[in-house]
Amino acid sequence: VKDDILCKGMDVTPPPLFERLGGAAAVDAAVDQFYEKVLADSRVKDFFEGVDMKKQRKMQKAFLTFAFGGPNKYSGHSMQKAHEKLVKEKGLNETHYNVIVELLAETL
Repeated sequence: VKDDILCKGMDVTPPPLFERLGGAAAVDAAVDQFYEKVLADSRVKDFFEGVDMKKQRKMQKAFLTFAFGGPNKYSGHSMQKAHEKLVKEKGLNETHYNVIVELLAETL
């Protein structure tokens, strides 16, 4: 944000958020810390029962890299499609979504 202010009125484009956060190494570390919190949180941990967490982390790292303006290597489904089964079978709802947002915000 500070870079945006400093660059205001200039022809200089600040680097993407991905780079300002520290690039791939920072996203990797954040995702690992995030899932430690998720798997320890009784409000949402059951949604990850039986999930291949290595694959889950890889997909989340690709998604956040893309979302933060880094290289687009995310090839997964839309968020709605990716979580469709959890909504139907385990009752995933907005309350759970808000917990995930809370844990992600704490991590970042």
